[in-house]
Amino acid sequence: MRGCKLFVYGVAALTVAVGSWADTSGGAPPELSISSPSSLAQVEVEQLRQRLKYWADEIIAGTAAGQVATAAAGARNDYRLYSARDYQYRFAEIAGEVFVPVIKGGLDEDDRLRLMKEVNLAIVLARIPQVNIMPALTSMLEHPNSAVRYLGWEGYRLNRTGILAQSREYAQNMLDATIPAAEKETSAPVIGSIFSVANISLGLPAVPASTIKEAQQRMFAMLEANWLKWCKRVMAGEAEMSRACENSIEGVKTLAAAQAGGQDSKAKALQMLADLMHSAAGAYDFSAGTGPIAEENSILLRACEAALVELSGLTSNRIVAILADEKFEGDRSAALGLKVYDWFDDLKQFGVSEPRVKAASKPKENANPEPATQ
Repeated sequence: MRGCKLFVYGVAALTVAVGSWADTSGGAPPELSISSPSSLAQVEVEQLRQRLKYWADEIIAGTAAGQVATAAAGARNDYRLYSARDYQYRFAEIAGEVFVPVIKGGLDEDDRLRLMKEVNLAIVLARIPQVNIMPALTSMLEHPNSAVRYLGWEGYRLNRTGILAQSREYAQNMLDATIPAAEKETSAPVIGSIFSVANISLGLPAVPASTIKEAQQRMFAMLEANWLKWCKRVMAGEAEMSRACENSIEGVKTLAAAQAGGQDSKAKALQMLADLMHSAAGAYDFSAGTGPIAEENSILLRACEAALVELSGLTSNRIVAILADEKFEGDRSAALGLKVYDWFDDLKQFGVSEPRVKAASKPKENANPEPATQ
């Protein structure tokens, strides 16, 4: 996803030079000696638990970014110590048990590094590619820190195929957890990550076709039910929402091609994309065609038109032509608006209705409708 800047602080904390173990406050970590990683003995499970508790305590007690980064890196490195399935599966289970309570309320509200610590703990969990990390990821989706929620969705994106392949029950649990969280989400960068999770392709390895189909249908229904409220935020000039919605287009195309919305999936997808394009044109107009709002929405307008061409089979670059014409004469914003309405007229043959997100007014009819040719 383009330009997601909300989480730079947390990610940067992990790129701080980690230094030596002496940078941490609690001395060397407890020994982790595993004789048979493919079948951990109970004493080895307890060693792993103590090791992860050590890293959590180091993060809690950290008074500098370097200490927090070192501890988080230590936990991530421990996951990679052994590639055996039993070891990594147990690691995921224990990491969730140890780290989630810290993320959810185990840090002092007055700790100046609290947000950074939450993010570092969340990154450890989000990067564990094991299906049993799902309860931890679900908990992260409800966190008040939007960066933690973002990482919860990124963890689901990483584990989505594995969860779908595990069983229908696992797939149902994932959908039951993610869809309500998606519907409640308000952070634009997090919504952008939701769109990535919703983009479920056909032919995923080792996943039954029936499981994929059900997941696609439920994700498409979620997108369709919430689409207009997201379009309204684009229309209102939220540049971050426009950036997030650019990430939605591939998923809408994929799910429409899979008939995830029923026999009229194509019509539904065309309506959604046309509404999004209309909202982007409205935001571009309200920005007077300048600044970050215009920049984000010009990108979104191009992406929407390209998707409409691909889905409909119609050949038109009317939006791209206006945006690309550096010598355009007249009111570019109004001309874009008129061309968007032309698109709606052309799409009526597919069952697309008038725009469902209303702008303040229809673009001015005296705008120059064609790009300059000289």
